[in-house]
Amino acid sequence: MATTAVCVCHTRKKKTSEKLLKFSDRSWQTYVRCAKFWKECESGRFSLLARKTEPIWSKSIEDSGYENFRYHRTCYQDFTNKATIEGATKRRRLTDELKICAAAGAITFVLFIQQSGQ
Repeated sequence: MATTAVCVCHTRKKKTSEKLLKFSDRSWQTYVRCAKFWKECESGRFSLLARKTEPIWSKSIEDSGYENFRYHRTCYQDFTNKATIEGATKRRRLTDELKICAAAGAITFVLFIQQSGQ
């Protein structure tokens, strides 16, 4: 019995009639790199998707069978979008800095700086 191909990085709420594409070596490597980032990010829909699909992308390229997986171009573009990744990196860095400040008892200082507009 044949299985139906699905988008491994599906990020859209609604179904799409967009064509499913095969991964190339390069697109698979990009997908895996981004999946690793999103898994570590631990927030948002991309992080959830990365954790859900980890059994697929965490294998070596030789063992992954990636040539059997498919993606919608728009889903892939959303998942691998550099601007989105940069924004998440900045938010994560800020969150980490706030955690450090809070642990050091310096959260009041950070709030003062933010309120003063500096």
